[in-house]
Amino acid sequence: MRPLRRRPEPAPSLPTNPVLQQIVQRGGDLSQPRDWVHFVYFPDEGSARAASERIAAVGSTVAVKPSGAEWYVAADQQNVLVDDARLGEAVRIFVSIIAETPGAQWDGYEASIKCARLWSGRASPMRRRRGHLNARSRQRTERGRRRARQ
Repeated sequence: MRPLRRRPEPAPSLPTNPVLQQIVQRGGDLSQPRDWVHFVYFPDEGSARAASERIAAVGSTVAVKPSGAEWYVAADQQNVLVDDARLGEAVRIFVSIIAETPGAQWDGYEASIKCARLWSGRASPMRRRRGHLNARSRQRTERGRRRARQ
């Protein structure tokens, strides 16, 4: 008689988005709510403010700030479940906004690895951050400064 063998447990399926895959691989649980922020750059303040109203209408907290010669909108959502479906919906919204605004660029998003509730009682690292400057926006800022000098 053969001994009973346990079937191996199936590996949990990874999301299709590479950033969400990294969150899972670093120990994040996508079934828990977290904070995430999207960044969209605009050539002028007027178009940034107009887009910020549309973004706020879908449930994001928005901040409109200058970044060198450009303006950016940081669209923040806290305590939300981030998955492939919600990400796809957000991408469609931001793509439609940049399609309607000449010169606008969606610069992607950030999502916290740990659950949002771990930060209760104090501001999460993303909320504490003052002004978003990644490598891409620094390049744009430098380009804008060079244009202004000419």
